[in-house]
Amino acid sequence: FLYQVKGTGEEHLKYFIKNRLMYCDSKWQTGDFINKDTNTILMRLNAPKDIVDEEIKPDMTIKFKTFSNMYAGVRYGTNGVLNSVYTDRGNLVSIKMPEGEDPNNLDTYIFGANEISELEDLSLLYANLINLSAASKLTKAIIGNSHPNYKNDVLKNISFSNNRLLREVNICNCTGLTNIIDFSLCPDIQYIYATGSNISGVQLPESGFVKVLRLPNTISNITLVRQHHIEEFMCEGYDSLTTIRIEDSENIPIQNILLGCDQSVLASVVIKNIDWDVDSENTLRTIINKLIAC
Repeated sequence: FLYQVKGTGEEHLKYFIKNRLMYCDSKWQTGDFINKDTNTILMRLNAPKDIVDEEIKPDMTIKFKTFSNMYAGVRYGTNGVLNSVYTDRGNLVSIKMPEGEDPNNLDTYIFGANEISELEDLSLLYANLINLSAASKLTKAIIGNSHPNYKNDVLKNISFSNNRLLREVNICNCTGLTNIIDFSLCPDIQYIYATGSNISGVQLPESGFVKVLRLPNTISNITLVRQHHIEEFMCEGYDSLTTIRIEDSENIPIQNILLGCDQSVLASVVIKNIDWDVDSENTLRTIINKLIAC
């Protein structure tokens, strides 16, 4: 059955032509490669002037990796010069902002978005806008920073609805994010780092492969359904929880969640098919009384 796995020669030819044209477009900066409406990652950069910590000072260098061998390009400013460099698949590309550019509210484009596989540390860009809808092969997006003094309060929204290959996301200390972050269309998501942000929840794919889940104390909804691969679950606080739904999932600190939540705001609790231990009978009674009072 090997011939069936390989497919027909005609399909291989189509694949070769498509990728060859894409490579040539990237080299000569033409065709679909430079279509900024359909094939770019758009970011609007900022450079706060009040940051004194050297580790988190603004740095407008953009770092990323590509899915295939190609010429990667970045343009700082709508009318700026497209800076293009050759890169092999998986190699880190670093492109610096040209001297003389004002980094505040600077629209910046990464071209060839459909071949970008990883966005490395973008936290020092302090972006207030990041559009990843064209990055269909994106597997990693480091947007936030876990440094205790880092804060990005200008990024108000982020969507991963078109990033079906996404595995790792970091939005730590992005305090401008207050909504629910939807990963339900990212079936391969495995690592979510969101501590220090102000998000109200994360929506995960059912029966997913999440391994690490780190959440802020602003979470109002914890919904985990058939999450069998979790190795690390951490939440900075449970005071804001209004809804708890945990079904057929493993390695979840049920006791800590139920003891830490505020019964005055908790409205709904559903726990099914979960194995968990309590420290003592008194602890169990405390949890039961709290649930009764909800």
